Amino acid sequence: RYYVNDEFFDTKSRNVAFLMIGGEGEATDEWMTQGAWIDYAKEYKAICFQLEHRYYGKSHPTEDLSTENLQYLSSQQALADLAVFIESMNSLYELSEDVKWITFGGSYPGSLAAWLRQKYPHLVHGSVSASGPLLAELDFQGKFLS
Repeated sequence: RYYVNDEFFDTKSRNVAFLMIGGEGEATDEWMTQGAWIDYAKEYKAICFQLEHRYYGKSHPTEDLSTENLQYLSSQQALADLAVFIESMNSLYELSEDVKWITFGGSYPGSLAAWLRQKYPHLVHGSVSASGPLLAELDFQGKFLS
């Protein structure tokens, strides 16, 4: 499931797209009208998308949450979903060939934003990652001790 806000979009150039990456919860339209990324969208005349993460909210790619089906709940699969989404939106919204996609996310979605730029540089021009834990660790205990 995804949301779109084209209120500020420059329909002549069609060359700036923003993507707010969903995380471990339901995507809501609340993000489509507020936040720094919306201020940036106004400034850069971007079309804005928010994509709900698979297995959260109403986005269920399998018929149940069995252990067998949960093998498809991974950051690698989420990155592939994001890449396919970008390619699909390029076509659906007839974005220009030189469209510049900027991804946004905080915490886990912040990690996805950075990793997406790293893994798919031909699709993502830039990423804004707020507090994204880029180096996965099993235990963060040492981060809290002085």
